Amino acid sequence: MEPDIIERVKKEFEKSETALKMLADFEVKNKLSPRISRCIVLMAKGNPEILKKAIEMAEFDWRDVIMCGEHFTFEGNEPFGD
Repeated sequence: MEPDIIERVKKEFEKSETALKMLADFEVKNKLSPRISRCIVLMAKGNPEILKKAIEMAEFDWRDVIMCGEHFTFEGNEPFGD
């Protein structure tokens, strides 16, 4: 997992280790671009239930996650900044 994604999850999620495990499992299983994981994190906004649903959405069709995660920004296509 990209370092910027790890840092963002640690900042936004109260139970960041659980969130990181969910994302890591997703990445290993699906082998998609980090852009997808960034969009999942953007969608979740620190909410573990939304994180779970966003991962499920991405597993069904990753394009939906990009549409939701980048609705007002293209932030998912670049590493997270400070």
